[in-house]
Amino acid sequence: MAFYVWDLLGIPSDVDGLPFAKIASLPILPCFKNPMHPSMTFDDHTFEMIGCAIEVHRALGPGLREKPYENALVIELRRKGFDATPQKAYPIRYLDHVVGDCIPDITVNDQVLIDTKSIDAISENEIAQMLNYLRISSLEVGLIINFKNAKIETKRVIRTRRD
Repeated sequence: MAFYVWDLLGIPSDVDGLPFAKIASLPILPCFKNPMHPSMTFDDHTFEMIGCAIEVHRALGPGLREKPYENALVIELRRKGFDATPQKAYPIRYLDHVVGDCIPDITVNDQVLIDTKSIDAISENEIAQMLNYLRISSLEVGLIINFKNAKIETKRVIRTRRD
């Protein structure tokens, strides 16, 4: 049986019913700059962010509440040269009025949102929540990272529609 990197990272072999071959032909997301690695793409950066999460998971182990993982991940991301901002508020607007805010766990380089979890498994609910976070923040890429189990679980979520 073949074993692929996307299996390790929890990336599905198809997205929205598209076969993987068609996904590979989709346009590559634009780059954002990391002062320590200015030529890296979103894929490279999210891969490195997942590596930071793996380091945190190795050090703290599985099964803690969400907050210690979030705090440790901010430290590890900053150690790797990322601008990691915890609990950054994004306003929620309705008819030109701010009616609240959405607060993802970590915003990285003002480009990627990270939502840390300590749950049995990442479900459609967490993906829908991340898509809302991305829409409200006008960002395109989010990571959901679940630390609860012995093997870390990750999902990369991409918002493709512009609102």
